[in-house]
Amino acid sequence: MKILMIEDHQVVAQGISTMLNELDYVESVEHVSEGNLGIEFIRQNPETDIVLLDINLPDGNGIEFCANIRQEFPEIGI
Repeated sequence: MKILMIEDHQVVAQGISTMLNELDYVESVEHVSEGNLGIEFIRQNPETDIVLLDINLPDGNGIEFCANIRQEFPEIGI
């Protein structure tokens, strides 16, 4: 499973990444700090399976990014 985390707090992102990377079925955990960077990452990496998405991001509302991701990439779990 390939996971993208969109989280602007580095300490939170590092903690979650550490926990997820210990799971056998997690192949990779990538991290970006802004919603627009996350959408661009998914466009360049369509094999992404799951997006962990913060609600409060510096470049917008996570709920709006969720709707945008869901519309453009309906196969990805959020």
